[in-house]
Amino acid sequence: MSPTTHAVIIGAGTHLTRHLPNARLVRVNPTHPQTPPHLGERALPVPYGADRLLDALNGDPRTPRVQE
Repeated sequence: MSPTTHAVIIGAGTHLTRHLPNARLVRVNPTHPQTPPHLGERALPVPYGADRLLDALNGDPRTPRVQE
C-alpha cells in the first residue's frame, strides 16, 4: 500500500468516526496501531495483523489470548 493510499484510508476512517456519533474506529496494524487521541474510547487500536485478529475472533485455539 502506498503512503498516499494509507493516508486516505486512515483519514477517511478518522473523519467518519469524528462526524458520526455512533461510529467506531478499529485500527488493525501490527507495527503502527495508534489511533487519534481525540477519538478517545470510540477508537480501538489492535496491535496484530488481520489474520491473527480474525483467527482470535473465530475462536482458533492456536491464537494466543490478548491480555487487557
